[in-house]
Amino acid sequence: FDVKGEPVQKISLTYPYQAEEINFLFFGDTHGVFYNLQRIIEAANILEPLFIMSNGDMTHSGRLEEYHTLSDILGQSNVPVFTSIGNHDKRARGSRITYRKMLAPFYYSFSIHNNQFIVLDSSRKRGLQKFQYRWLERELQLARGKRIFVFLHRPPVCPKYNYLSFSATTNANRFLSLMEAYRVEMVFSSHIHILTEFTRGNVRYVITGGGGGALWQPANTHHYLHVFMNKDDVHIKVIELPTPEAKVSQRLKDAIRFNLGFHLNKNKMLKQVGILGTTLLLTRTAQQKRRHRWRRRK
Repeated sequence: FDVKGEPVQKISLTYPYQAEEINFLFFGDTHGVFYNLQRIIEAANILEPLFIMSNGDMTHSGRLEEYHTLSDILGQSNVPVFTSIGNHDKRARGSRITYRKMLAPFYYSFSIHNNQFIVLDSSRKRGLQKFQYRWLERELQLARGKRIFVFLHRPPVCPKYNYLSFSATTNANRFLSLMEAYRVEMVFSSHIHILTEFTRGNVRYVITGGGGGALWQPANTHHYLHVFMNKDDVHIKVIELPTPEAKVSQRLKDAIRFNLGFHLNKNKMLKQVGILGTTLLLTRTAQQKRRHRWRRRK
């Protein structure tokens, strides 16, 4: 590996396969479902891919205790783990700093032989910021002649759920134009809890957000990808993870459960209202029981 950042880091590894044969694990949106992450790490230690890419929303709320649990599990991996930051990973106050200190730079690149991998920060709803675009274009220029692969959490576009991609159309168009102009081979993203693939221009886009977050459609399953790269093509194997009951009602309950805990912990007033509402409900239930017993005695 050659890892570029501030400063440049070099990591040397021994890989049992030919240079043209690279494989890695890719997943996104575990959302603090750490038993799924544990399964992926255990699988990686058996499969021995060249690296693992965890593509954002590894935590659900960005709280420090989640980052400590995340770090402990990732530390069990026998292969290098790269990460990108997702919108949930920066939810809590100071969580961007926590991510930077404990995991990785917000955007960086690494190369393996003739393959260039670029990791971006698309945690903002609008998309990439101007200074990151300047950095990205410089990296793309330096990678001319190489196979280029881009990782980012929020996708620039999504045919079915485009409202969850870059909210700024001009930002998305700029990204798409750069990918096509520099002949990027593939763009991997997450954020949307589905698995889909499409092509824009000559660029192949994959969206996978099935690492553990709430699933919206009964047909969706939790999963991760095993990506195989040879000199001519890229093949993807989908590996399923344990998935909750596939009913719309259950998926809705999962989504509510995932988000309610975060908002209660973040908003003290909302938490107090929730406690007060629960207390009133319990009091009312107790009063009704007392009235019922009094009526029976009467």
